[in-house]
Amino acid sequence: MQTRRILTTLIDPNPANARRFFDDAGLAELAASLIQGQRVPGLVYAVGDRFTLLDGERRWRAARRAGLPDLLCCVLDKAPTAVELLLAQLAIDAHNVHLTPMERARLYADVMRETGLTATQLHEREGVSPATVTKYLSVFKCVPAVQDALAAGRIGITDVYTISLAPAGEQPALLAYKLAGATREAVGRARRTPCDTPTPAARVNRVKCQLPSGVAVVVSGEAISLDDILASLAEIAREAKRAKADGLDAKTFQAVLRDKARAGGGES
Repeated sequence: MQTRRILTTLIDPNPANARRFFDDAGLAELAASLIQGQRVPGLVYAVGDRFTLLDGERRWRAARRAGLPDLLCCVLDKAPTAVELLLAQLAIDAHNVHLTPMERARLYADVMRETGLTATQLHEREGVSPATVTKYLSVFKCVPAVQDALAAGRIGITDVYTISLAPAGEQPALLAYKLAGATREAVGRARRTPCDTPTPAARVNRVKCQLPSGVAVVVSGEAISLDDILASLAEIAREAKRAKADGLDAKTFQAVLRDKARAGGGES
């Protein structure tokens, strides 16, 4: 492997790069840094008279943004195979600005599909925890709304894993519960497992939820199901967060909810 400066116009991004998102503000900072001097070379391999990036697409993009004519690169003596390329990205990810959770989930899935490695074998070969791989692959067991929330940074990968354990039909309600401010543990408790899933007829008019803290939450209405409880608690959490932001106390919050219920034709 040799190190040389290569014109940015002769460098191509790798179409198999797991990274899909390039933060604009981050590129601007990197461009300013490269103007002062490049500290870390890119990693490329020759394809005919051109070069394809294995590592350093952020540096390449930032160099072009800064108007720099070339980029310091380490040139591999041969092009990697498709499998070698995927495995190299796993190693590179440990030392660079990390991939987004969605990008990493796709990378794990691609590596396991192309290599045939199991999560345990991937751990033995690359040092990636099997539990970590399982969490990221759980993304693909979730409905699109959950995947979109992860991609937008509204929930974390552990939240996704917790939600993925529920049937697809329950996932939107659990997502709403989480986005309303519920803790990961609360979402886990709200998730129903197959062994305790109630039949459609299991509805009640009043549910008292006694919490370990000593606080009791009472939900009442006509023919309430567990899905109704989840939706109601999520709505209450949203209203409470809004009231707190407005500087209201608990007593005033109760009065506001009562007024909204009356205005909407609900029960007081």
